[in-house]
Amino acid sequence: MLKKNWKYFIPLLLVFVGIVYLQVSAPKPINWSKTFLKKDKIPFGSKALYDVLEQSAFKDRITTNKKNIYQANEEDLFKEGGFSYIFINDNLGFDEIETKVLLEHVEKGNKLFLACNNLSGLLKDTLNIETNLDFSYFLPENKGPAYEIYYHKTLKDEKKYEYHSGITPIYFTSIDTNATRIIASNANNDPVFICTKLGKGEIYLLSTPEVLTNYSIANKPSKEFAYTCLSYLTTPKIIWDEYYKTHVTKVDSELQFIFKNDSLYAAYSLTILGTLLFMVFNLRRKQRAIPIVAPLTNSSIEFVEVIGNVYFNSKNHKIIAEEKINSFLETIRARFQVNTRLFDDALFTRVSKLSGITLDEIKELFNFIDQIQFSKSITEQTLIDLNTRLEKFHEQNIR
Repeated sequence: MLKKNWKYFIPLLLVFVGIVYLQVSAPKPINWSKTFLKKDKIPFGSKALYDVLEQSAFKDRITTNKKNIYQANEEDLFKEGGFSYIFINDNLGFDEIETKVLLEHVEKGNKLFLACNNLSGLLKDTLNIETNLDFSYFLPENKGPAYEIYYHKTLKDEKKYEYHSGITPIYFTSIDTNATRIIASNANNDPVFICTKLGKGEIYLLSTPEVLTNYSIANKPSKEFAYTCLSYLTTPKIIWDEYYKTHVTKVDSELQFIFKNDSLYAAYSLTILGTLLFMVFNLRRKQRAIPIVAPLTNSSIEFVEVIGNVYFNSKNHKIIAEEKINSFLETIRARFQVNTRLFDDALFTRVSKLSGITLDEIKELFNFIDQIQFSKSITEQTLIDLNTRLEKFHEQNIR
């Protein structure tokens, strides 16, 4: 059948390969989704900011959390000294339990950084804040050069930052003036970045999270504003949230994950094509090759050498030492009929008499073993010393 219709299969194969090539080589359209994810290089991802944090003064202080607040609290994520919890998303909302956990930790002296266009739920009511959208920013007759953000005029170092696009002009219309200070405002003097005191801690709220994304940071003069916003987080530990994101992908199956990735999808398609071609060109029945059965070999020595090299190369000398100690103690129990659970004078005296080794040498050996057993880790030299002492014992042992 294949021989008769090969002239039809070749054009179909070429068309299929051409379609796959065009799909792979075609330029990808820009993804303007506001994911705020640390791994995303798209305009409204947060990879640029997170990379800077890992390479700056925040290095070794930042931790990523991919679980909800309740789970993180149960796993003692918040109990390692002072911390700042960073949430960046277009919309943020926490239930009653999550809000209670966050506020309790803030009152103890920790910090909470919320960058979002819309904050909802109990936390919004607790902070007594309201926001509004500046619709005049979108009017054709109000096409200014940029959306401007200023540090508040009460601060000594007043600076202006311009954002020519990509900003949702949200600002705060109602705040608790008794416990809140304004850090930055827009051109109309409406607050966009505020700080609220709560107990011993502070809550920072930023109504324009887009200023923290790649689009506003990468090769832009306005990136300084993003860094300055996070410079208020002076705690020993920084927790970066990756759970409360609108665009967190939840993969239900392996195929769904493959189809959502262009490179994996192309590889998957080529694999299916190759499998079909293999089946077509191997329709003819072939005799199965008779395998050559090699004789069984004794590989016990090689196995022991391999295992020994694995243990030694792993640099975990404590494991090797424990194995040698267990083997030695088993030998002592079998040959001298003694209990090795307790290293006492009765054990030392009996082993010394039966082995012909002096009592001082026996005590020194068992004290050295006891020291290794109670150490968390040992050096390579300590392991060598242990092996030397055990070999010396076996050489001097008369029994």
